[in-house]
Amino acid sequence: MTRLWWGRSTAAQPAEADSGGSHDFARFSDTSAAKADLKRNAVRGFSQTLALGAAEFALRLAFTAVLARLVSPEQFGLFMVVAAVTAIADQFRDLGLSTATIQRENITHQEVSNLFWINAAAGVLLAVVISALSPLVSLYFREPRLTAVTIALASTFVLSSLSVQHEALLGRQMRLGPKAVMRLVAFTISSGVATAMAMADYGYWSLVWREIVRSALIVAAAWVLCRWVPSRPRAGTDVRALVRFGSGLTATYMLTSLASGLDRFLLGRLQGAAVVGLYRQSYQLVMAPMAQLMGPLYQVSLPSMSMLQDQPDRFRRAYARIVSIVATVSMPLGVLIAICADEITSVVLGPRWSGAGTFIRIFAVGALVQSVFSTMGFVLVSLGRSAELLKLTIVHTAWRVALMSAGAVWGGYGVAVADVASTATAFLPFLHWAMRGSAVSTATFLTALARPFFASVFLAGALALLRAFLPAGAPATSLAASVGLTLLAFPAAVILLPGGRADVKAVSSMVTSLMIRARE
Repeated sequence: MTRLWWGRSTAAQPAEADSGGSHDFARFSDTSAAKADLKRNAVRGFSQTLALGAAEFALRLAFTAVLARLVSPEQFGLFMVVAAVTAIADQFRDLGLSTATIQRENITHQEVSNLFWINAAAGVLLAVVISALSPLVSLYFREPRLTAVTIALASTFVLSSLSVQHEALLGRQMRLGPKAVMRLVAFTISSGVATAMAMADYGYWSLVWREIVRSALIVAAAWVLCRWVPSRPRAGTDVRALVRFGSGLTATYMLTSLASGLDRFLLGRLQGAAVVGLYRQSYQLVMAPMAQLMGPLYQVSLPSMSMLQDQPDRFRRAYARIVSIVATVSMPLGVLIAICADEITSVVLGPRWSGAGTFIRIFAVGALVQSVFSTMGFVLVSLGRSAELLKLTIVHTAWRVALMSAGAVWGGYGVAVADVASTATAFLPFLHWAMRGSAVSTATFLTALARPFFASVFLAGALALLRAFLPAGAPATSLAASVGLTLLAFPAAVILLPGGRADVKAVSSMVTSLMIRARE
């Protein structure tokens, strides 16, 4: 009796061959070297990721400015509505198996080989299914051009599925720097291709080919960096436990992607591609700097808090410091973007995107809440309360869907306001839910926010006063002056508040340490 190759066969199986692929595999699966100096490797990887992330953000901003002047909001919207569909389906390509490979303490060449072929099969299956559904996508959005776009983007499932396990093996070795370089180079080249195509008047196809080229480059680079070659699938190696582990993550990721794509499903159907283009470009312009700045901090803070879970006082202080640092970075940035939304639209996106200013302002207000809201998950995950985190995610997603569906009656602005309101109204109830039974109280959380909040209020007043003296019709000058004032006024306001010097010192020390580590 023989079962499928992802289960265990009852028949005797030959021992795993020590092929060239398995020999190379040992270099990438053995984590002893990474564990020997875990702190150094973690901080170095974080530093390199942060530095390269900052470079990617600068390049992304530059390419956005160029492409926004070459591709219309409607053409951006055509691409983005299909991207909402493919983002949901993409969760099934990975199946959570990359995380399973990284998380597993010991894993064999054949186990990862089987996972590789599961990912590859999932990628091919998704490409076929999404291509078959492409006429329905066009029918739902009432846009016949989406059929070809959907089929073209479906090809990225096949490409990207071939690098899932190679990237996971790099992650096991904590080779975060090379992975970040790989993605930066792929983004730069693919964006260059998109720019050249847009200049040749290929419109939305330039955005489609950007994704295809980027996926192909990442696959090629991953195989070069991780020279492991999978063997053919074998029935004698049981990977069902790994698949079960990944399936739980897939459900959570899919739920998040569905909620994230709801705006495009609603607006694409009710308002058309042009509104979707304005909406999503504004959203990405606001959220990209937040993600690039805060993402690496989250990666390092979570394991640190996990080590302190049996030390309540230190756990509470560590979390309060994290919240304070997150707010110290994100709140002034949100205030600056909200007040200078029109100037940012003019300088970065250009005259064809004049309607994006209001969207940018709404999302900037939302970013003030979202950045600190997301830190609540630190407490639950570090204490092993992932089931409660899933419950919170389900409740918040349902609340977000309900509000955004109601807001769609008022068009794009209604959906944007509803999206922000879904987080703002859930903030205090979720805070109480997340903190109960932990060493962190609601008062601890709010106290950590106090100084950045009041300093941001002062900054908002200073920026409003500055605008009264700036010349009209000079958006670049106005934006540059506002950025300069923010860099001076916010730290000064924090220092003048009780205990503020410690916050400024913590951020400065973190930046200095990261710069040193990044050069090592």
